[in-house]
Amino acid sequence: MDAFSDPDIREVVFQKSAQVAGSEILANVVGYYIEVEPTEIAYVAEKEDKTRAWMVESFDSMVRATPSLAALVKTADEDNNQRVKRFPGGQFFGFWATSPAELSSRPIQVILFDEKAAYQPTKEGDAVKLGEARTKTYSGFEKIGKVSTPRNSGNDADIEADFLRGDKRQFWVPCP
Repeated sequence: MDAFSDPDIREVVFQKSAQVAGSEILANVVGYYIEVEPTEIAYVAEKEDKTRAWMVESFDSMVRATPSLAALVKTADEDNNQRVKRFPGGQFFGFWATSPAELSSRPIQVILFDEKAAYQPTKEGDAVKLGEARTKTYSGFEKIGKVSTPRNSGNDADIEADFLRGDKRQFWVPCP
C-alpha cells in the first residue's frame, strides 16, 4: 500500500494468491486518495456486476465505517450512486473491463484494475490499455494499480507478465 502513495512509483502490480485482501487494499488506496490527495480515481473489475458489488460491499461499507471518509463522500445523496462518488477535489468511478465506452470517457489520475487476469479483450482492444490511456492528462503524476491472482501463465493479459516487468519485490508474511 505504501507504493501507491510514493510519488516516484507510477505503476503498482500486486500478483497474489486467492483471498488475501487484494480488493481491500484497493479500497484503502481509494480512501487514501479521497482523503489525502483528492483527484479523479477509477476502479475497474472484469464485469459490471462485480464492479457494482465491490462499490456496495467494499467501498460503501468502508466509507460508512470511516468517519473522515463519511464526511467527504455522501454514499446516499443524489450526486453519488453505484457508478460515481463525488467528494471535494475529485470523483471516484466504478468501471468494468467489458465496456470500452466506460474506459475511454474521461481523464483519470489513479486507475485501479482488480483481478486484471480475468479481463477479456473487447471490440476496441485491451481494456487495460484503454484505461491506462485515460491517465495521459496526468502524465508523470498518474498512478496505475494492477491486482490479480494469476490465471493463464504466459498470457500477456495475465498479471504475471506485469509482475515480471517490474522489480519483482516479494513480501513474505508468516502464516499463523
